[in-house]
Amino acid sequence: MKKIIVSLCLIVGITTIATAQNLRLNAYGSYAFNDGINYYNTPTAYFNGTVEGGFQYGAGLELMLHNGTHSGIELKYLHQDSKAPFTYYNDGVKSQTFDLGINYYMLGGNWYFKLNNEMIEPFIGLAGGVANINAKTSTAAGGGSKTAFAWEFKGGTNIWVGKKVGIKLQADLLSSVAATGGAYFWSYWGPVYATTYSTLYQFSLGGGLVFKLGH
Repeated sequence: MKKIIVSLCLIVGITTIATAQNLRLNAYGSYAFNDGINYYNTPTAYFNGTVEGGFQYGAGLELMLHNGTHSGIELKYLHQDSKAPFTYYNDGVKSQTFDLGINYYMLGGNWYFKLNNEMIEPFIGLAGGVANINAKTSTAAGGGSKTAFAWEFKGGTNIWVGKKVGIKLQADLLSSVAATGGAYFWSYWGPVYATTYSTLYQFSLGGGLVFKLGH
């Protein structure tokens, strides 16, 4: 996975040197809302919990394309620190709260809509990549890390306050699928045994800043 990310960075870096005037730097900051997660093994053995909301931040490099579509390709990283209280039911009740570090590595496209007012730039975006979720706890339940496929859909607008600086407003939906395949959920939830998929959805509202790089 690290090799893939490094390769993507090199591709963007080489392209940047050749066409720096077409590059944007996007700085992100938003609030991600709570998401409930649950899974039933049997009617009497199941778990449920919540990935709590919190501040999500990151940055992206976007290469604007001159293909007549007013679009861009973006490589982006997002991070969030969260807590996840979980309860497991199976011949008794067991509860545990995990400290989560959620990292998204995404590559995707943004499509912009031209208006008469060039200071306002609406957009939608779609991306795919991976989510790396790290969990830890001070108890014997332990901790661990899981990397899973992730996707993103977003929409919003850039409001340009200068030739090279704009304010970004957007709504964002991120999702990661934790494919357990007959193992422990995310491989560290102690007694929580699942045999299928558990999916995390994170809806966020916020925005950030956008900068046009180059001359």
